[in-house]
Amino acid sequence: MVKYYWLKARDNNIPIGSGLISRRIKPYRTRKRRNPHNEKNNKPTGDFKFPSQQIKIIFNYWNGFGPPFTTHVARQSKVTSRGFSAIKVALKKYETRQITEAMDLLHVWFKADWFRYKRYYTNSRLSLPDFFKYELNTFKQTLNSKGIPRSWFEEVLRGQKYFKRIYSYYAPDKNPEVTKILYKAWKDYSHKRPSQNDKNVLVSCSKQLVEFCGDGELTASALARWLRRWLISTDHSLRPNHINYFTSRKFFETDLPMYINRANLND
Repeated sequence: MVKYYWLKARDNNIPIGSGLISRRIKPYRTRKRRNPHNEKNNKPTGDFKFPSQQIKIIFNYWNGFGPPFTTHVARQSKVTSRGFSAIKVALKKYETRQITEAMDLLHVWFKADWFRYKRYYTNSRLSLPDFFKYELNTFKQTLNSKGIPRSWFEEVLRGQKYFKRIYSYYAPDKNPEVTKILYKAWKDYSHKRPSQNDKNVLVSCSKQLVEFCGDGELTASALARWLRRWLISTDHSLRPNHINYFTSRKFFETDLPMYINRANLND
């Protein structure tokens, strides 16, 4: 029920006639601020009891990671109940150490440059119950079409070799001959096998080399061979510290034209 207040015009310094006439005003009512994060209910209760000590250890271990892992509050809710049930099921087959190690690996791999869904999980979060297994409706509606597995926990347990093979991003290569030359050049220069992320960088470099050469007499393949010679030559100044140098503006706009002129490749 709205209350009305009787105020005289002179009390508000508003000239209404003689000033002896009172008027009725309706006060401005402010709505109670909504709390989108439900801070009051999200406060952990001091007497909250975990189903077991192992579940408590795993639950708190998960909360220590941060994004893209969701941090949960120790209180009774649907999410925590699902999380506790998932941990309980996992503990029947795996030890606490195996579960926490799987969390460690997945958190590292989620932020790796080669990870296919890195951008997706930059904007999204993975909850504790979803780590073990996504709900069926959520999985079918949004995740299955993206190629995301229903259980990241089970995928991590298959090992790093399997995980990288399945979930690495492979850049489409339209110039495989040029990329092959660059791949061998970087392998000989760095004395190690290029990673999948390195391969993606070399694919981008080969594309830019083709665009750089255009329809001129100097082909991208020939230029890639010269790059290999410059890299393995001990008396040359081309000594990049990182493979991303070959896709930088400095390389294509300044350094590469300078090396071409020095070697008289345009003649």
